[in-house]
Amino acid sequence: MSMTTIPLRDLFIAFASSKPTHYKAIAGLVFTSSMNVTTISKLTLNDFLNACNDYFDENESKTLSNLLKKDSLSIIPSWDIKYKKQITFNTPETSFFIFTYLKEKRMNDLDDLNQPLFKTNKNNFLNPSKISAYISEFNSVLNMHHEHYEYTFKSKNLLYTFRHICKKNIRLDKKSQDMVISLFSGKNKHTFEFYEYNQLNLKNLKKIYVHLIPFLTAKNYDSYAQNSYFF
Repeated sequence: MSMTTIPLRDLFIAFASSKPTHYKAIAGLVFTSSMNVTTISKLTLNDFLNACNDYFDENESKTLSNLLKKDSLSIIPSWDIKYKKQITFNTPETSFFIFTYLKEKRMNDLDDLNQPLFKTNKNNFLNPSKISAYISEFNSVLNMHHEHYEYTFKSKNLLYTFRHICKKNIRLDKKSQDMVISLFSGKNKHTFEFYEYNQLNLKNLKKIYVHLIPFLTAKNYDSYAQNSYFF
């Protein structure tokens, strides 16, 4: 089956469903960060804490306990996946789901930062196939709303939708746009220097991502043509 885009309206239905919060956090992370399921399967609590580093005050203790006291809808984590030369972000909507999952299920784990961000019942890292299965669970929700089901809710289509949205809305020349999309998606076909440059100029890269947030936010599915997003 060829890849196809997933409408924001269907993402809204998926995220409004009764499925477990970590299903929503995982699907949101794939869709809004363009991290694939293999990358997500390796994330730790410490990776998430580091991604939110900018949201701590200078003299504040950098702990998950302190992080979870903050307003998740004001947080855009900055993910630096060094082994893939991938720099990306996720939306505040996805941060909300991650925060909620941690508060619901992981409060006893907060001091062990080497724990998986998403784990099995036996405290192990989830394998990529399990993460893909969680995402596919939303098909049962969406089938209730579609007589003619034109696509499958799965990770590859979420990734394809992210790329489609980037191509439509990143306001750069084509070469620069392709380089930024490669950096977001971890398919960096360009130079190591480009990755290093963006590590040092993260604020500029984040501005590009912030412009994309309205188009990556399921709750805004009925106002897809917005041009800005305010916190």
